[in-house]
Amino acid sequence: MFLSTVVLQLVGAGTVDLDSPVSRYLPGVLADGDKITVRMMLQHTSGLHDYTDDVPLDGKAYQRIRFQHQSAEAFVAEAAAKPRNFPAGTAWSYSNTNYLLAGMLIEAVTGHSWGDEVTQRVFRPLGHARFLGPW
Repeated sequence: MFLSTVVLQLVGAGTVDLDSPVSRYLPGVLADGDKITVRMMLQHTSGLHDYTDDVPLDGKAYQRIRFQHQSAEAFVAEAAAKPRNFPAGTAWSYSNTNYLLAGMLIEAVTGHSWGDEVTQRVFRPLGHARFLGPW
């Protein structure tokens, strides 16, 4: 919800257009980024595969990977290589991949980390010093 709040603030400021394709802000990240709009990304109607569906649920397999770091870009690339759940804009399905893209979009547009933007735009106005998320 914090990432979508920041993206919507950027929309309100005229920096981001909800109906523009994701490729406008993140060129080359998605092969079909011209078919997925920022609105579809935020509404989970992009059809993108959810990268968390690939996390092994088997205890031993999970133990082997649990401390491995992978960048948002790598997770998005892996998810984008999978078949779409449906054509963009035709259905709804929650996908964490959309919010990795939202964070990447925030960073591309502002030049700051999404964590810094959430801190400045959401947490500080609420009286909190900084974002204390797991990242």
